[in-house]
Amino acid sequence: MDQELVDARIDCFFSILLSVMEESEYYEKVRGLSSYGDLFGNADNIIDEKWGMFKGNMVSMTKEKNELIRNCEAKMRHAEIQAEKDSIDAISAYKKIEKH
Repeated sequence: MDQELVDARIDCFFSILLSVMEESEYYEKVRGLSSYGDLFGNADNIIDEKWGMFKGNMVSMTKEKNELIRNCEAKMRHAEIQAEKDSIDAISAYKKIEKH
């Protein structure tokens, strides 16, 4: 046991942590890494790549969503105007029939 851990009175915690880590399915994969720096260096590129893909997808999907909303708003406005015109025409036709 490392004397610094004993002096800091966390040697028991470290033993528990080590036993939990050894039971992990990933322990064999990360055990061979020489340091946290190696692990971080390897993972950092993968994380950046995934983050970039996520951001790109979110931007793309947001643009698609906004375009869809604009198209729906335009179609709804057009349908509303057309419904008003049809109503006016129907009322006019009814008034013509009512007069005769």
